[in-house]
Amino acid sequence: MGITLSVCMIVRDEAPVLARCLEGVRRFADEIIIVDTGSVDETREIALGYTGRVYDFPWIDDFAAARNAAYSYAAGDYVMWLDADDVVSPEDGQRLKELKQTLPPETDVVYLLYGGDTDQNNIYQNTLIFRDRWFRRSLKPRWQGRLHEFIPIPADAKEYYADQIRLRHCKLRVNDPDRNMRIHRLCLAEQKEPVVRDMGFLCNEYYAKGSFSQAAEVFQTLTRQTPFPKFDICNALFSYIWSMKQLKKTDELIEMLLTLKERGAVNELLLCELGAAYLTRRDDEQAERYLLEALALPIDYRDMAVHFEAYHEFLPCQKLSKLYSLRGNRELAYAYFTRAEKIYPENRSIRLNRLYFSNMGGI
Repeated sequence: MGITLSVCMIVRDEAPVLARCLEGVRRFADEIIIVDTGSVDETREIALGYTGRVYDFPWIDDFAAARNAAYSYAAGDYVMWLDADDVVSPEDGQRLKELKQTLPPETDVVYLLYGGDTDQNNIYQNTLIFRDRWFRRSLKPRWQGRLHEFIPIPADAKEYYADQIRLRHCKLRVNDPDRNMRIHRLCLAEQKEPVVRDMGFLCNEYYAKGSFSQAAEVFQTLTRQTPFPKFDICNALFSYIWSMKQLKKTDELIEMLLTLKERGAVNELLLCELGAAYLTRRDDEQAERYLLEALALPIDYRDMAVHFEAYHEFLPCQKLSKLYSLRGNRELAYAYFTRAEKIYPENRSIRLNRLYFSNMGGI
């Protein structure tokens, strides 16, 4: 017979994207609950076109409070959260509908793959991570945290990983660009010192704001925490690496990456960027070693960390192509180029390299 699913959303001034999201949601949701935290555009009118369950909740710089308000109205067997700028494709909408019929009855939590919009040129936004999206309502799930909120999951919860479904976060605009830093400051004032989880997110916020020195400083502080916060480090690693690149601190970056590798915080991002750093220094042997290691590393999304899709294969192949081209090994350079080309054929660097190899007569 299947289960019933309540989809809960909190929104504010989301008129440009809300219908796009709800078109996907209505394919599989048994009820749609919208909590509006103070819209002044057409958000409410758009929401009412899809559901009569639209409620008001005053915004108090607390995401958990708003999400808990939305969950309080749910009546389904399971509750699911979505953001207004999330996109559910018709294919994934059908898969979600089918999942309601096939979900093992003992399941407490359902994880779905979640990532940024796919873009062949802005490849660093192509991310994927497993997120806990459905909760059995009888578990009485409660959100915690003003910012980057989460639901504590009981140790004995029965979990289901739906790796065939991918939701995409496709933001068109940022309504309140200072919101996250404002709430971070509020959290710091409330708890005196940032908890480890908040430090990782704070690193990401500083990087997004272009405060590269502060991002690097927060990350370095994070690595000194006890016990070693491997998960939080991996989720802030991209921001640290690119901050150090902007600061042109290659030697310090290599030292940190080697230290993290020794301590077990290893993923394809770390290995590929370590290889790239050695390539910048023209240490070809070390560059080759780490790029090949990155390429061979199996990806397991169940580690619950953010994975950048371009680092799985595309970027290691691109950099290996450059390495072998610099060495004068045109055959290997072209082989790795063609492997990368199959992944993002319309990428700008691929188009330039295609011209380069064409002018060179291929191999």
